[in-house]
Amino acid sequence: MLEGLPSGMLGALTSLVFIIVFIIRFLILKKFVHRSPLINQAKNQFFSEYSLVLLAGILMVFLDYFILSIPFVSGIVFFIGFIAFGFFIAIDMSLLKERSVIKDALENSDVIKVPQQFFPLTRKFFNDSWVKGQNSNPDTAECCKRGAEESFA
Repeated sequence: MLEGLPSGMLGALTSLVFIIVFIIRFLILKKFVHRSPLINQAKNQFFSEYSLVLLAGILMVFLDYFILSIPFVSGIVFFIGFIAFGFFIAIDMSLLKERSVIKDALENSDVIKVPQQFFPLTRKFFNDSWVKGQNSNPDTAECCKRGAEESFA
């Protein structure tokens, strides 16, 4: 069982898994995030980061099973923690990416066409209208633009 492991062993194994995923992360972000259109980069960042943390969780479960002979059931409990923790890592990194895209768009003279149905990633997760495919506020794009200009001014 995972509970019986020394914390140093569990910490070392978890650190090893995250170091491996961190190395893979650079390749994934370069291919799927940085090469995509600016308007899609935050969404791609979220899915890339979340997938990488889930990969780390799966890798951790298999390492626990094959190296430490810990049953899969106990590893699955550990994996559930990766699911929850990974969501917050992914949302944090995608918000950081969204902020950097907005900052780059404001600093450069390049004009990026803002879609009519644009709203921040956080509203997409917590707004009912996103589920229905409708924008509850038609001035969302203008509000986002004004808010970004004020926060980077």
